[in-house]
Amino acid sequence: MNMEPWLDEHRSRIEIAGRSLSLGFVRAPLEVFRMGEHFNTCLSPGSFNYFSGFSNAADINKQIVFAHDEHGSVFGRVLVALTDEGGVLPFHSYTHSHKSEFQAEVKRLVQKLAERMGTWVVPAGTVSTLVSKRWYDDGPIDLTPDSQGLSGDWELLERIRGESTTEV
Repeated sequence: MNMEPWLDEHRSRIEIAGRSLSLGFVRAPLEVFRMGEHFNTCLSPGSFNYFSGFSNAADINKQIVFAHDEHGSVFGRVLVALTDEGGVLPFHSYTHSHKSEFQAEVKRLVQKLAERMGTWVVPAGTVSTLVSKRWYDDGPIDLTPDSQGLSGDWELLERIRGESTTEV
């Protein structure tokens, strides 16, 4: 597996609801520590799962994807982790609006990331703590690629369909 993309500082420009956003990993510990504050979640400073922000900042198998607008305000964020088996696993996304559009952009990002790393996006898996003793797992989301086996343009499916219409 190629780990360079996981450590890459690359950010991309995306458009959601007519807003230009910068999307990519944020590694600045102080910003990661505040990941819950932007959405008033249990990861907010002083909240009961705030400790997990420290794990997310310290453990190399966890990264936070932020979308920032042109003024630097946080539009959305999602935790992405590497499973013990080597898969890319996205967790619940948080936004102030347009969640489905944001999630579609995150899906594209994690699929490209997994491809560049030579691995795959997974719907579930074990994510260990590496530095921290505890970590809050709010549950993964399934952003795996759509199954090619269900689409009409898959070569094997077409051959099977062709054979099934042949008279015996």
